[in-house]
Amino acid sequence: MTGKVGFSMKRVLSIVCVGLILLLGGLCVVQTARPGLLGRVWRRVFPEKSTATAAIVPDEDFPYKQGEGLTLIVSERFPLAEAYVPDDLINLYEHKERSFELARADIELRQPAFDAAQEMFTAAKADGVSGFILSSGYRTRERQSELYAESSSGYVNAPGESEHELGLSFDVTARTDESSFDKTEQFRWLSAHAHEYGFVLRYPVGKESLTGVPYESWHYRYVGIDAAQTIHDNGWCLEEYAAQ
Repeated sequence: MTGKVGFSMKRVLSIVCVGLILLLGGLCVVQTARPGLLGRVWRRVFPEKSTATAAIVPDEDFPYKQGEGLTLIVSERFPLAEAYVPDDLINLYEHKERSFELARADIELRQPAFDAAQEMFTAAKADGVSGFILSSGYRTRERQSELYAESSSGYVNAPGESEHELGLSFDVTARTDESSFDKTEQFRWLSAHAHEYGFVLRYPVGKESLTGVPYESWHYRYVGIDAAQTIHDNGWCLEEYAAQ
């Protein structure tokens, strides 16, 4: 009996080893056939880091203002107080009836941002656009410090300089075969409708010298419907709205 059990275990281990070898071989084939594909898939699902590749030159002649309330700017120029912790955070995983998916079970948003996101993604689904996946939301100062320490220079905001610490922003991706989020139908829907629910694309293309952050198609910020409508209608970024 002992001999048969030992023989069976050897067979199981052999099958597992063969399976791992085939899996690794398949990944190598994919990477060889389409270089960078695996990295792009990973970044679409977990876009925690910016894709900056060059230094951004700030516009020092611009009349920067920090804003307040829902339109408060958090950046290198306007760091967030170290003691700040939102008192109305919602764990999204605990809301089983949500209208979007989650990449992780620990993602949190402030109550007004969650309520607006729920309404927005419900409307998108009614329009036939679904498959939105939130991959990041609120970050503690400690979590931002960890990401900053693990990153290359310029890829992650320093602790206190990321608006993820406000709890009003989320990163979103989608179930898609596209190489980047801004090529998806989900992105096109958000571009047309996010402002109607109080959200803006926080770091739009062409505004890098004002935001100090490279274009991020996946990063959305809740600012309230009135502010979002004004920003959308004028083609502004949040810095331009706060400066008015």
